[in-house]
Amino acid sequence: MHILIDDVLRTGRWGPLALPADRAAVRAALGAPDTFMGSSESTAAIWRYGVIECHFFDDDCWMVFTDDINDIEEPSRAFSVSAGLLTAGTALTPAAAERALSAAGTGSRRVDRGRDEVLLATDAGVALQFQPTLSAIWIGDPDFCPYLFTS
Repeated sequence: MHILIDDVLRTGRWGPLALPADRAAVRAALGAPDTFMGSSESTAAIWRYGVIECHFFDDDCWMVFTDDINDIEEPSRAFSVSAGLLTAGTALTPAAAERALSAAGTGSRRVDRGRDEVLLATDAGVALQFQPTLSAIWIGDPDFCPYLFTS
Protein backbone atom coordinates (compact mmCIF):
# COMPACT_ATOMS: atom_id res chain seq x y z
CA MET A 1 0.00 0.00 0.00
CA HIS A 2 1.23 3.51 -0.81
CA ILE A 3 0.04 6.58 1.10
CA LEU A 4 0.24 10.11 -0.30
CA ILE A 5 0.50 12.82 2.36
CA ASP A 6 -1.42 15.22 0.13
CA ASP A 7 -4.36 12.77 0.19
CA VAL A 8 -4.08 12.50 3.99
CA LEU A 9 -4.26 16.29 4.30
CA ARG A 10 -7.26 16.45 1.96
CA THR A 11 -9.26 13.49 3.33
CA GLY A 12 -8.22 13.11 6.97
CA ARG A 13 -7.61 9.39 6.37
CA TRP A 14 -4.33 7.52 6.70
CA GLY A 15 -4.77 5.52 3.52
CA PRO A 16 -7.80 3.32 4.16
CA LEU A 17 -7.90 4.16 7.89
CA ALA A 18 -10.45 6.68 9.18
CA LEU A 19 -10.72 7.66 12.83
CA PRO A 20 -12.13 6.75 15.22
CA ALA A 21 -11.30 3.08 14.72
CA ASP A 22 -10.83 0.11 16.99
CA ARG A 23 -7.77 -2.16 16.90
CA ALA A 24 -9.45 -4.62 14.54
CA ALA A 25 -10.21 -1.82 12.06
CA VAL A 26 -6.63 -0.50 12.28
CA ARG A 27 -5.25 -4.00 11.68
CA ALA A 28 -7.65 -4.54 8.78
CA ALA A 29 -6.65 -1.22 7.21
CA LEU A 30 -2.90 -1.19 7.88
CA GLY A 31 -1.93 -4.73 8.84
CA ALA A 32 0.11 -5.77 11.84
CA PRO A 33 2.27 -3.03 13.38
CA ASP A 34 6.04 -3.10 12.88
CA THR A 35 6.44 -2.62 16.64
CA PHE A 36 4.28 -1.66 19.59
CA MET A 37 4.78 0.13 22.91
CA GLY A 38 3.32 -1.90 25.73
CA SER A 39 3.40 -5.37 27.20
CA SER A 40 1.33 -6.91 24.39
CA GLU A 41 0.03 -5.87 21.00
CA SER A 42 -3.57 -6.30 22.17
CA THR A 43 -3.17 -3.76 24.99
CA ALA A 44 -0.36 -1.53 23.69
CA ALA A 45 -0.99 2.21 23.86
CA ILE A 46 0.93 2.79 20.62
CA TRP A 47 1.38 0.75 17.46
CA ARG A 48 4.25 1.90 15.22
CA TYR A 49 4.41 1.56 11.45
CA GLY A 50 7.87 2.92 10.59
CA VAL A 51 7.78 6.46 12.01
CA ILE A 52 3.96 6.60 12.04
CA GLU A 53 2.25 5.93 15.37
CA CYS A 54 -1.34 4.86 16.03
CA HIS A 55 -2.32 5.89 19.57
CA PHE A 56 -4.95 3.93 21.46
CA PHE A 57 -7.12 4.61 24.47
CA ASP A 58 -8.49 1.26 25.58
CA ASP A 59 -9.36 -0.36 22.25
CA ASP A 60 -9.90 2.85 20.27
CA CYS A 61 -7.35 4.49 17.99
CA TRP A 62 -7.80 8.19 18.61
CA MET A 63 -4.73 9.59 16.83
CA VAL A 64 -2.31 8.83 14.00
CA PHE A 65 0.88 10.81 14.62
CA THR A 66 4.50 11.39 13.70
CA ASP A 67 7.10 13.85 14.86
CA ASP A 68 9.74 12.24 12.62
CA ILE A 69 8.92 14.56 9.73
CA ASN A 70 12.28 14.28 7.97
CA ASP A 71 11.93 10.47 7.96
CA ILE A 72 8.25 10.33 6.97
CA GLU A 73 9.11 8.43 3.79
CA GLU A 74 10.87 5.71 5.81
CA PRO A 75 9.02 2.54 4.81
CA SER A 76 7.18 0.28 7.18
CA ARG A 77 6.28 -3.34 6.48
CA ALA A 78 2.67 -2.25 5.89
CA PHE A 79 2.99 0.77 3.59
CA SER A 80 5.20 3.36 1.96
CA VAL A 81 4.66 7.12 2.07
CA SER A 82 5.19 9.98 -0.39
CA ALA A 83 5.78 13.24 1.46
CA GLY A 84 4.18 15.49 -1.17
CA LEU A 85 3.50 18.82 0.52
CA LEU A 86 5.83 17.81 3.36
CA THR A 87 8.83 17.22 1.07
CA ALA A 88 10.56 20.23 2.66
CA GLY A 89 10.43 18.34 5.97
CA THR A 90 11.16 20.35 9.07
CA ALA A 91 12.14 23.35 6.91
CA LEU A 92 8.45 23.85 5.98
CA THR A 93 7.04 27.06 7.46
CA PRO A 94 3.40 27.77 8.31
CA ALA A 95 3.14 30.39 5.54
CA ALA A 96 4.51 27.99 2.91
CA ALA A 97 2.17 25.23 4.11
CA GLU A 98 -0.83 27.59 3.99
CA ARG A 99 0.02 28.58 0.41
CA ALA A 100 0.47 24.93 -0.65
CA LEU A 101 -2.77 23.82 1.01
CA SER A 102 -4.66 26.67 -0.60
CA ALA A 103 -3.16 25.94 -4.02
CA ALA A 104 -4.20 22.30 -3.63
CA GLY A 105 -7.76 23.33 -2.75
CA THR A 106 -7.40 22.00 0.81
CA GLY A 107 -9.05 24.29 3.32
CA SER A 108 -7.28 25.01 6.58
CA ARG A 109 -7.29 27.38 9.48
CA ARG A 110 -4.41 28.71 11.51
CA VAL A 111 -4.29 28.54 15.30
CA ASP A 112 -1.50 30.62 16.86
CA ARG A 113 -0.70 28.97 20.16
CA GLY A 114 1.99 31.42 21.28
CA ARG A 115 5.74 31.04 21.85
CA ASP A 116 6.44 30.26 18.18
CA GLU A 117 3.88 27.45 18.00
CA VAL A 118 1.33 27.38 15.20
CA LEU A 119 -1.17 24.68 14.27
CA LEU A 120 -2.65 24.44 10.81
CA ALA A 121 -5.81 22.38 10.99
CA THR A 122 -7.17 21.17 7.66
CA ASP A 123 -10.88 20.97 7.02
CA ALA A 124 -10.45 17.18 7.01
CA GLY A 125 -9.16 17.09 10.61
CA VAL A 126 -5.41 16.87 10.10
CA ALA A 127 -3.14 19.09 12.17
CA LEU A 128 0.30 20.29 11.19
CA GLN A 129 2.30 21.58 14.15
CA PHE A 130 5.02 24.18 13.68
CA GLN A 131 7.55 25.14 16.40
CA PRO A 132 8.48 27.40 14.48
CA THR A 133 8.95 25.07 11.47
CA LEU A 134 7.13 21.78 10.89
CA SER A 135 7.57 19.47 13.88
CA ALA A 136 4.61 17.06 13.81
CA ILE A 137 1.56 15.92 11.87
CA TRP A 138 -1.45 14.13 13.27
CA ILE A 139 -4.91 12.96 12.46
CA GLY A 140 -7.02 13.02 15.57
CA ASP A 141 -10.53 11.98 16.47
CA PRO A 142 -11.98 15.45 17.23
CA ASP A 143 -14.40 13.96 19.76
CA PHE A 144 -11.45 12.61 21.77
CA CYS A 145 -8.99 15.48 21.31
CA PRO A 146 -10.91 18.65 20.42
CA TYR A 147 -8.06 20.79 21.74
CA LEU A 148 -6.11 19.91 18.59
CA PHE A 149 -8.61 21.73 16.44
CA THR A 150 -9.72 24.67 18.57
CA SER A 151 -7.96 27.88 19.51
